[in-house]
Amino acid sequence: MMKAHAGLGSRVRHSTYRDARGVLHSYFFSWEHAPTRNLEVDWLDARNICRRHCMDAVSMETPQVILT
Repeated sequence: MMKAHAGLGSRVRHSTYRDARGVLHSYFFSWEHAPTRNLEVDWLDARNICRRHCMDAVSMETPQVILT
């Protein structure tokens, strides 16, 4: 999953969330985007792909994290 940096134009976004401070966070899910759906890379390559899109790479490792 990639987390989009705030204030960047028209990026592909699969979900958004507004936090308690009113800041909007946007998320790109690589498994929902046809060009990256079946792409398997290591953490370093994932980070570099995200940086090219002005995003941060994040991982979710437990169902509790995914649901929060």
